[in-house]
Amino acid sequence: MFWADWNQASNVMERPYFNMGVAKKDEAVFCRLDFDKFKDVVEKFRVKDLPTFVLIKEGEEQRRVVGAKVEELNTTIKNNI
Repeated sequence: MFWADWNQASNVMERPYFNMGVAKKDEAVFCRLDFDKFKDVVEKFRVKDLPTFVLIKEGEEQRRVVGAKVEELNTTIKNNI
């Protein structure tokens, strides 16, 4: 999850994302990266909007969800883990 504390949509997604991470803790690693602190990673993944969720498997991006879309993120995670 690329996020920023000043971004309202990031704050909306904080709890649902945490809950998804707890539910899938044995199947995947869930990380939060501060948009303002990890500029090199932000550039590498071409993050322009927040929050952005990037699903990576074996070093390659598999899927991406942009925005406060709880159901879309949940479905994307379920279908790709």
